[in-house]
Amino acid sequence: MRYASTGSRGACGSTGRREACERRCAGFSLLEVLAALVILTLAMTVLFRAYSNAMRAPGHGESRLAAFQLGQSVLEQYLGARALKAGLVRGRSAPYQWVLDISPADEELAPEGGSRPWRLLSLRLTVAWPPAQSIELHTLHLARIE
Repeated sequence: MRYASTGSRGACGSTGRREACERRCAGFSLLEVLAALVILTLAMTVLFRAYSNAMRAPGHGESRLAAFQLGQSVLEQYLGARALKAGLVRGRSAPYQWVLDISPADEELAPEGGSRPWRLLSLRLTVAWPPAQSIELHTLHLARIE
């Protein structure tokens, strides 16, 4: 015996018109098919977005790691320099561009007493790469005044 798609056993009754009723009650209605297609479409959209984001993530991580390594390298190069001068220094290593801002640190952080031959410098490095992504590294450096 076949039942209506709603699961209702008594929808056709037990009269002599059982065959005609079974034909009318068998299968899915157009509304049920459309609802199933809408749910399937929404699920596929969510899965496709998740898949495309997952495919982009490794490339984004590699770019960020390369920018971070370049930033560390630039900072170490300038921290190893004998004398640092306040100001902006710009550089490029395709596809990355970097800007190093060397400035005196806040007076609160500087060593007390003007007679000491030391100066506290703030080094702020920004590494940028397309499309409109950047990281910023910041450190303090105690430099001897020469």
